[in-house]
Amino acid sequence: MELIRLLKEAGMIPGSFDADALFDLDLDVIQTTSRDLFPKLRILVGEVPQSPDPLPLTTTDAIDNLTVSSHYASAAKDGSDTSSEGCP
Repeated sequence: MELIRLLKEAGMIPGSFDADALFDLDLDVIQTTSRDLFPKLRILVGEVPQSPDPLPLTTTDAIDNLTVSSHYASAAKDGSDTSSEGCP
């Protein structure tokens, strides 16, 4: 109710409105507004330098990554067979 009172004090009459007419913006308007807004925000909040994208892995790198041993100890006892050949 406080909001309605404030709107009336400001000379605005609260009521229904056509949301499409209010929020349906042209793409050009959205892009222009974004271009104008971002520099102003950058001044207020600063900017984190962007790091370059990492280089894609080559086939050799991918194979090297597959052969890296685990840092975790095995749960199997030494000399035991951990395959599923004997399962019914």
